[in-house]
Amino acid sequence: MSELHEILDTPTPEKTAFIMSFLSRIYEHFRSTGSVRTDIPDMYEVLLRAAIPGFALRKPEEHPRYYRYSPEEEIREPALNGHDLALIFQHCRELGLEECINQMIGRILEEIDTMDMKDFPTSILPLLEDLLSDIKKGEVNAERFKRLFQTGLAKYIVTYVSDEPKQLKWSRELTKCNGDYRGYFPGYGATKLKAGTCQDCRQMNVFLQSPTETVWRFPAAEARRKHLINKLSDKHECFTTIEKPHTPFSLVVTKHKRSMDEKHRKWKARVSEVKGHLQSLEGRHRILDNVLHERYADIMAVRVKNLRVEAGQAVEGSNDRSEHTQAGPSQVAGQKRKAAVVDLTDD
Repeated sequence: MSELHEILDTPTPEKTAFIMSFLSRIYEHFRSTGSVRTDIPDMYEVLLRAAIPGFALRKPEEHPRYYRYSPEEEIREPALNGHDLALIFQHCRELGLEECINQMIGRILEEIDTMDMKDFPTSILPLLEDLLSDIKKGEVNAERFKRLFQTGLAKYIVTYVSDEPKQLKWSRELTKCNGDYRGYFPGYGATKLKAGTCQDCRQMNVFLQSPTETVWRFPAAEARRKHLINKLSDKHECFTTIEKPHTPFSLVVTKHKRSMDEKHRKWKARVSEVKGHLQSLEGRHRILDNVLHERYADIMAVRVKNLRVEAGQAVEGSNDRSEHTQAGPSQVAGQKRKAAVVDLTDD
């Protein structure tokens, strides 16, 4: 027992995954063997109440893997299994631990705000799927878990999918030559170094800074054209060509939106991924609309803008952790269950 308390004293996502897996299996073991002693429900409640305040889901990795110096990839522990959570909800219903169910729902919704959304299909969707199965069987009241479905899925969509990226303006970062141009420049001679940004770069900066202009032509000698080309980099998101119908030839600088196109491609991939998960969730039971109610259309269509209110309300409603985690007397058949001192040693 002391080892379990030591585990729960310093909660982490890994320890949460362990204790939830432990709780989901220990009761199943006693029930399957027909040896559910009278102290097992008390033990289960004590452990679950101790685990709920420290319930934690994995957070996003602090640094992408390509920023790491070690060629070896860090091995992450498996994420919390959503089926384990579903079993715990089932056990709580059987044992009459209604308050624990409410506390668990609150903690899950709080953790979804900061969890690694890559874990959502592993940690949350299986829970929702199993709950839908129980709802379809008539074992669970859909209204009881309406908030978990509506707000949980809304948070997932708003955080993971996010708003559709749009090219709102064409402004680019300015360039600065720092006086390293030695070509011909009026008033400075052919070889004299000019301090600060040269006039050619200043002209190009006017174009780069413009939120509406996308193409700029600059007729000039080769040295001046090369100077400007050398000052452009990937961060400016421009490509250059040379027009040769007249002399001097013209440098043509054109702003492109390849990075925006890539962002949009990734956004569409996330939308498609989430829709696939939702259709899978809906396809097996055909009762998702009975749980999502007025949010069904927005969630199934992945309408981020319409779901921001639902996700925001959930954050405001779950700021007070004491509402979800403070332990109180549980009610079983109208009677108070007293806290038990459980002996885990073998008989």
